[in-house]
Amino acid sequence: MTGCITFFFIKYITDPYSFVSRGEVKNTDLTKINEIVSILESHPDQHVFIHAHLLGTHSSKFNPEIRVFSEGLNQEEAWMTDFYDDSILNFDYLFGDMIDQLIESGMYDDTIIVLHSDHGQRFQVNPKVPLIIRFPNGDYKVRIINQSQNLDIAPTILDYLNVEVPEWMNGDSLISDEITKTPVVSFGQRHADCENNSGGCVIMGEYYKPPFYQFDFINLVHCQNWYRLELEPPYNFSQGEVENYLNPCAESELLTPGEVLAIFKNRLTADGFDIPSEILELSSTYE
Repeated sequence: MTGCITFFFIKYITDPYSFVSRGEVKNTDLTKINEIVSILESHPDQHVFIHAHLLGTHSSKFNPEIRVFSEGLNQEEAWMTDFYDDSILNFDYLFGDMIDQLIESGMYDDTIIVLHSDHGQRFQVNPKVPLIIRFPNGDYKVRIINQSQNLDIAPTILDYLNVEVPEWMNGDSLISDEITKTPVVSFGQRHADCENNSGGCVIMGEYYKPPFYQFDFINLVHCQNWYRLELEPPYNFSQGEVENYLNPCAESELLTPGEVLAIFKNRLTADGFDIPSEILELSSTYE
């Protein structure tokens, strides 16, 4: 006869959302910049990876320390452009200060620096956003005129380090001789309350339902065109042009609406979503 004793260990688990968005200690962007330099200086003989998310340009209202465009104005409503521009100016100042500190410490040419954004103003996905990669000694100093996405960052760094890119990793190396024009597919939502939640945006409960739950649309950018399929009735399909696109494709290279809808359908299927009959019927009209 054997006996069995079961031990239950109960540990309080911190809510990660509350910790990140409503933590008691608020790290300012200046604090983060100083911590980056401090960490690098304290590990001179070690390889260090740091990812820092500066939030001065985030949310719908801003608190810039430098007031140039918004000088003399009151921030009486959300998304005021002058305050947003000043928040960008603040970011530029802080980032420049970090670069100056790296140069003064002699670490500048021992560091790969990546500046990127997770989305555009007001969480838009079609406008272009910054992506700047600075390699040591100014290697690969070139302007990429083909489309790229944040998924390309990891393969690019691995390529630079001569590390084989895993098969499971999406994206393309931006320093490769073979620059592709892979369609950039993304999901998004519009039904979020960003005004009444101090910790961030919260999806409105009445819109969180099957078959697509938090997603309101699927979007694709290819060459100078963008395409969008609404994931709620009446499932509208629309398209337009990306502003300030530097290297337009020839007409013969552009995707047709039917090809775009096929990509959408395949992606939704691969992600396990049940596709409504209205979307299937819409796809068939372009075949």
